[in-house]
Amino acid sequence: MHLERRETLGKYISILSRKSHLFLTKELLENGCDIVPGQIMFLMTLYNHGTVRQDNFHQLLQIDKGNSARALKN
Repeated sequence: MHLERRETLGKYISILSRKSHLFLTKELLENGCDIVPGQIMFLMTLYNHGTVRQDNFHQLLQIDKGNSARALKN
């Protein structure tokens, strides 16, 4: 029974994540913003921390260095 609840919770978290990504993409496009939802976390990090070295993004966001470099390049 405990495992079933975890699977259900994970399912709903996944659905919520996909729906919010689609919503953000639509809103950004309709409002003329030239960014994608994946870039928002980088902008929020800059907003919250001020100046951030490129090497520190992967630590702050808990993501791969290569992914952070590609996102920052865009």
